[in-house]
Amino acid sequence: RGDDEEKLFLSLLSELCMATTISTSEISEDCRKLIEKLWGLPSCSIKLLKQSENNTYLIETGENKYILRLTPHYHRTKQAIRAELDYILLIANNLTSPSVRLCVPISLASNVNEYITSVHPYDSSKEFFAVLFTHARGKSGVDKWCGVLDDKVIAAYGKALGELHNVISKKADQPEKWSVMEKNVPNFNQTHGGASDIERIRKRAESGHEVSPILLKVWEERISPFLSSLERNATVYGIVHGDFNASNFFVEENQGDELPILWMFDFDQIHHNWLGFDVGVILYMADFVFDCGLAPGFEPSHFKEKFLTAYKKAAPAMVKAGHLEQKMLDGFQTFQKFSHASIAADVIIQAENGREFQDPIIEFCHRVVKQFISSSQGT
Repeated sequence: RGDDEEKLFLSLLSELCMATTISTSEISEDCRKLIEKLWGLPSCSIKLLKQSENNTYLIETGENKYILRLTPHYHRTKQAIRAELDYILLIANNLTSPSVRLCVPISLASNVNEYITSVHPYDSSKEFFAVLFTHARGKSGVDKWCGVLDDKVIAAYGKALGELHNVISKKADQPEKWSVMEKNVPNFNQTHGGASDIERIRKRAESGHEVSPILLKVWEERISPFLSSLERNATVYGIVHGDFNASNFFVEENQGDELPILWMFDFDQIHHNWLGFDVGVILYMADFVFDCGLAPGFEPSHFKEKFLTAYKKAAPAMVKAGHLEQKMLDGFQTFQKFSHASIAADVIIQAENGREFQDPIIEFCHRVVKQFISSSQGT
């Protein structure tokens, strides 16, 4: 498998729901000029980076770079996007470590308190929410697989997640603003169009859908009892990133510190959950990368040791709560595995019912489901 395709597969680890083919991805000249006006940019170039549940573009104006994200109105509400942006700003303003940074939204030129607008980038019939973000510095976490192979980057990775969770547990030291924001943030079973909703899975199991009975069995026998045993307090439960895999950060060399600076982005899957779910996402990613042979020489046990050591140092409250004991880590990783397989199964069902998806999406979803069935039958 080629390097570009390997990176695509890792990116698809989280971007597989709603990743439909849009017939036109080139932004019209009128829309380009409107974007320049809305954000007060000089003449710019716009290049498509990724098509998925959002269309993501690189904007360049001379030496400056930005990220433009376009989200179709049918996918997310303006309130949900605003909650995400408020979350990012609250987190960014309360991070204490200079080696952990976020790509933040940029306000409109006409209103410093507004970050979202609506545009028609392709034709007058399709309206999208547009948000402009600062661009991360450095290189991607999947560039030569540094995010899973380089020990310093792995340590920065664990530290960054620990720092993020510290701010979340304190509600960014702004509980009133946090309370307003969190009302428009979904629960885990409401993300990806409700693909992980257990009642939907139960109905599909009753109708004979192949993977749904296995999903239901794993939920009832392993995940539900595990989650029922967990407390819900601010130390261990909050609004998680939900998608902090190696394709969602950049690494910048740091001359003043032994660890590189880590730039976090892609917060569009934030939701209410146990903080351990974020850890489970990364542990699952490590096993997935290894099982698929995506990173030559990668040893998941080494990665997990280095990552968890850094995370524990940065988030001692999670250690004290007992949420980093092996049985807890296994539970959170199984929870993520279930969630990911549920989303993949949902995409496959949509495709069977006539919805169009890009071929790599369908291939990836079948791969996820196959691995889930295999691992579930082996336990």
